[in-house]
Amino acid sequence: MVIQFEKTNATVNIDYHLSPFAQTYISLFGSKNLEPKVKEIFSGFKEVKIQKIGRSSASLQILNISRVEAGNYLCDPYELGVQSDVVTFVYPQNGKKKSYEHVKILRLSFILC
Repeated sequence: MVIQFEKTNATVNIDYHLSPFAQTYISLFGSKNLEPKVKEIFSGFKEVKIQKIGRSSASLQILNISRVEAGNYLCDPYELGVQSDVVTFVYPQNGKKKSYEHVKILRLSFILC
């Protein structure tokens, strides 16, 4: 999972692996059936817009993931609906990336976005 901050919003790209049965199902009926599961993973966020869902990845936008205080963007902790193997945060001011393994809760308190 890669989370790229854009002021108070973030773009999230996730990669996943489906079972052969699930891949066949998606091939026959389309990836629209994955939308509820993706929304469930990000149910802790108030405003999630799914942009694209495919057989092995999805892209979405989370609105108002952070807030502005004293000229900085601050983020609160959020719980994911699943544990992610790796989460990479990409910060806008310098493109710096920071990765964490086995993440269930996004602990972003007082991290400048």
